[in-house]
Amino acid sequence: MFVYHRASGLGGPSEAQRSELEDARVSYQAIYAEAQMIVPGSVMREAHATNASLMGVYEFLIGVEPDTRESVSAREDPEDQLRNASRHLSLLRKTLRSNLGLEEF
Repeated sequence: MFVYHRASGLGGPSEAQRSELEDARVSYQAIYAEAQMIVPGSVMREAHATNASLMGVYEFLIGVEPDTRESVSAREDPEDQLRNASRHLSLLRKTLRSNLGLEEF
């Protein structure tokens, strides 16, 4: 919903929504930092790509203008950013299941 509002020019998130986004980001950052210490490299490679994709969406949601020299997501359409993040999350789940020796479904 935030992406729709930002893309359509209706404005960004309210202060309460910004606070929720920031709380989620801080929690996610702590979990990601812990994962870097215990998760196998094959999973972390996909987690890193997923993290970069999610950060592009986060920056868009809060209205940060990312450095276009370093950020591919800065040049992407918001819907493309969401599709890309969804694709990375799917690949991450698949990689995690494979690492755990679980069959695909």
